[in-house]
Amino acid sequence: MSPGMAMCSTSASMSRGNALANKAKQNRFRETYIYFSAEGENPAEAIRTIEKQHPGARLLTSETSGETLITVEASEENELVLTSKALLEDLGNRIIAGPDETLPAAFFAALTARNFTVALAESITGGMIASRILDQPGASRILKEAYIVYGEDAKQKILRIDQEIIREHGAVSAECAWEMAKNLEIISHADLIVTSAGYAGPTGGTPADPIGTVYFGFGIFGNRETVRKRFSGSRNVVRRKASAYALAYVISKLRNEGEERT
Repeated sequence: MSPGMAMCSTSASMSRGNALANKAKQNRFRETYIYFSAEGENPAEAIRTIEKQHPGARLLTSETSGETLITVEASEENELVLTSKALLEDLGNRIIAGPDETLPAAFFAALTARNFTVALAESITGGMIASRILDQPGASRILKEAYIVYGEDAKQKILRIDQEIIREHGAVSAECAWEMAKNLEIISHADLIVTSAGYAGPTGGTPADPIGTVYFGFGIFGNRETVRKRFSGSRNVVRRKASAYALAYVISKLRNEGEERT
């Protein structure tokens, strides 16, 4: 390579480096929030509206560990503050954590604020929900009991699920998720109950409940309910999304129920 060519190559590298540095500098103010919609609503339209109102900022969505993140970036701190405020006003109670708060931290804060404990019975998630709760220091204050009840025998032995329910409706069903939540509530005496059962793939599922289908059982404020969701992705992606959904659902429910009670 000639000296002239080497100098051109070096200059080009420096130009690219300067451009990247300038770009990083322009977006140096940043905050990240966690978005959740139990109905699966997409925040794209609200984000486009906010960006039109605040052209000096941009909003980016991403997914990590199963939860949906919205990151606000701006070149000026004041613009970041105004844009984040607009985000919170427009999306309201669908923003369940932030700025820069993790899902386990938000779950921990929601429960400790009420002196609540939680008990888990996991099938499809196989301990992932408990693991994420344990990511937060001090988790022993809120996690009372956790069981992995992967097989039908475990569901019957630990949770005392009536064999007739499994025979008639299947282990992956709203009826089984309901029974799991009811019996776990009796066994644990925890304030909150979370159960999971589903088809992670790559095999299994039924025409009515294909791969990716997950049934959750929740016991919150003394009320039990089941939720059916279907997640896309590989086996472990489905399991990660299901685990994140369970934690986010509880946070959202506690916040909304708490606001209705005040």
